Parts: sequence; structure tokens; C-alpha cells
Amino acid sequence: MNVEAMPEDRFWTLIEQSLPLNEDQAKRLTAVLETLPCEEKQAFYLRFNGVHRAAYRWDIWAAAYLYGGGCSDDAFMDFRCGLIGLGKQAYEAVLRHPDDLVEYVQEQPEETLFHEQFGYVPFLVLKDSGCPEPPLNEIFAAPRNADGDAPEWDFDDEAEMQQRFPRLSEFVEAHP
Repeated sequence: MNVEAMPEDRFWTLIEQSLPLNEDQAKRLTAVLETLPCEEKQAFYLRFNGVHRAAYRWDIWAAAYLYGGGCSDDAFMDFRCGLIGLGKQAYEAVLRHPDDLVEYVQEQPEETLFHEQFGYVPFLVLKDSGCPEPPLNEIFAAPRNADGDAPEWDFDDEAEMQQRFPRLSEFVEAHP
């Protein structure tokens, strides 16, 4: 099976149709994807996994850790789903500068951004429609930084986190 990932613009258009990020977003995305032909469902699945993997970075994990008061590897998977669920503008802004997460979480309940159910949608839509799952490559690659290096700081070092994420630190401190 040779399926190409969905073009990014089309992918983000479908994500934006499921907004806003809340407990019903997974249902809305499911309804949108169910209308697509099998090849587009597969292409969406591949793009979703690629976008999810692109956010698998230590600096993004640190921002999630700070925002969530901790963040296990499973919680970080859920966080990246919620980050995608915020839409293209938020996703790209946070990947450019993780401290910009503060711009998108001020009105969000914490549990909404750790959006486990949203991450299941691409696979479940394929499964429920009888479409075969296309193969994924390198999905479990180790996290990296934007520059590819391993982390150089301790997420529990409050001073370091405040230095790296000044606005997000201030927000978290003001909203315990």
C-alpha cells in the first residue's frame, strides 16, 4: 500500500472544522473524517501522525510539564494531540517558541489540552470504516530539541523553567 500523507493545508482545514478545542472536538473531527473517501482518511492519518511526531521535542515537553504541573510520556502524547486540536496557528506558534503556549491556554481548562481522545480519532475512523491502516515510519523516535540536541536542563529546576518560559511560568504561578 502506497499512501501519501495529506497536504498540510487540507489537513489543517479539516482540523479547523473541528474547533473549538473542547470535550466534543473528537466527535466533530470524527464526523468530518467519516465523510471522506478511504484514501483521504488514510492520508489524514499519516499527516496527523507526522504532525504529532514533529512536536515530540524536549522544549515542547518542558512547556507541557510546566503547564500541567508534570507530564509523563503518556500525558505528553495527549498534550501533543491537544496542541494539534488548537489548530494550525497555535501549533506552529508553539513549535516556533514554546513559551507562546501561554497565548492559547489562558481560556482552556488544563484537562482539555491533554486531549487523549482526540488522538484516537484518525485510527478509529479508519478502523470503523474498514480502511486499512497505512504503515508509519519512525513513529517512536526519541524526542529532540528544535536543534536536535538532548535536553540541557531539569524540568523541576524552577529558575531554569522561569528563564526558558517566562510568560508561561507567570501564568502557571497565577493559576495554581
